[in-house]
Amino acid sequence: MIHVLVVDDDPGITRFFQRFFAQRGVATSSAHTVEEFNLQLEKEFHLALVDIRFGPVDGVQLINQITRKHPHCAVIAITGYASVKTAVQAMKAGARDFIEKPFTDIDQLQRQLGVYLKQPDPNRDEDDPWPDLCPILRKIGMICSANSPLLPILRIAMRIADSDIPILILGETGVGKEQVARFVHEASSRQNNPFLAINCAAISDTLLESELFGHEKGSFTGATETRQGLLELANKGTLLLDEVADMPVRLQTVLLRVLEQKEFLRVGGRSPIRSDARILSATNRPVDQLAAEGTFREDLLYRLDGIRLEIPPLRYRKDDILLMMRDFLKRQDFPEDHVSPDVERYLTAYAWPGNVRELNQALRHAMALAGKGPITPEHLPARIRHAVEGCRQDPDGFSWDQDLDQLTKRILQDWLQKKDCTLEELEQTLKQLNREVLFRVVEHLWFKYQKDKSKVCKVLGINERKFRYILYELRPDRGDSL
Repeated sequence: MIHVLVVDDDPGITRFFQRFFAQRGVATSSAHTVEEFNLQLEKEFHLALVDIRFGPVDGVQLINQITRKHPHCAVIAITGYASVKTAVQAMKAGARDFIEKPFTDIDQLQRQLGVYLKQPDPNRDEDDPWPDLCPILRKIGMICSANSPLLPILRIAMRIADSDIPILILGETGVGKEQVARFVHEASSRQNNPFLAINCAAISDTLLESELFGHEKGSFTGATETRQGLLELANKGTLLLDEVADMPVRLQTVLLRVLEQKEFLRVGGRSPIRSDARILSATNRPVDQLAAEGTFREDLLYRLDGIRLEIPPLRYRKDDILLMMRDFLKRQDFPEDHVSPDVERYLTAYAWPGNVRELNQALRHAMALAGKGPITPEHLPARIRHAVEGCRQDPDGFSWDQDLDQLTKRILQDWLQKKDCTLEELEQTLKQLNREVLFRVVEHLWFKYQKDKSKVCKVLGINERKFRYILYELRPDRGDSL
């Protein structure tokens, strides 16, 4: 029999759910205090409803405890504050969905909770991270294991896919930001309309304006005919502005006006054109820092930054790495049993600064050298072999030497590319490197202890207030993601 735990300090809410579930033949337990919650935590249940504001306790902490103690239990956050951002924090902690008080629409409540009131299917593939996600993942060719730190991000993406709230996707180069944007599109009611993407860093200022807004015939040299822009072509669909932080400031001003007024002018045009395209944006750059420096408009950032989806780098997705390898080899008709177990060890030990893009390139390289024979470590690119063989690893297999070496090179190369390299700028660069290293340590502990804030704080010897302060001091653009 399905068993549900309701965690809410309001007896009226727990009584409501006792009646709601009893009418559907479901057993219910409740907890009104932390002490009662701790007792109930020792029991088995299939579904837990947890109030985000549980008296003096942060409900997100309770969700963390449930997901660690009962990893197969579905957790639904209860919020009475109609705050999507608050609910998103709960989903980052492991909640699969959220429901909003007051519960006036019983049919809607039944639709949301009904999927979790079914007996567990013993034949369900454990690699399916969440049944509702899997059809979309398969459709877009995205890999996500049941233990992947990407899974909570996709759950959030699915929950807000049909809302109008802007989404800013953050992550390192090659991590799969466009795939996540496509996931949002496919999970929304816009899925049958166009999904278009443009890289704002890859083309010139003039061409970018024409690509986005279109142009009229004769508006500039070479404009021999009228052309629709991506905003017009993506009407009723989704438009991804990739590397949006690299958009020229002049176009940022134009884009801000488009987001506010939902209409635009073609280059050389006079008649406003309305567009119902949903705008998603993505970047691998520290947008908060850029906004503070004045190179990215702060008011535009507010418009784009409704919800942040931070895509975890591949080095923290070890289970995903092996699934990606098998999927890649399968698509190339390469026998999976032709891969040496040592290769898997190398792949999971490497830090993958180029993320998914680099992994695919490494597998192509190995297949080309192996021919029809088995793939061994000798067939991997030399940089991977040298990095793994020459680095120290912590007990979890994380390669600190290679990761920090690559980080140092990247930051110093950015500094050296400047025309005038002053001592003051070098000192600022070294401070940035120090912040990055500290953030990597905190980030590593965050994933190592499965997002248990209290454990991370205990290891670091700080309280949670200090923890939050450190995150926003180190990387304000990514603090929300941890």
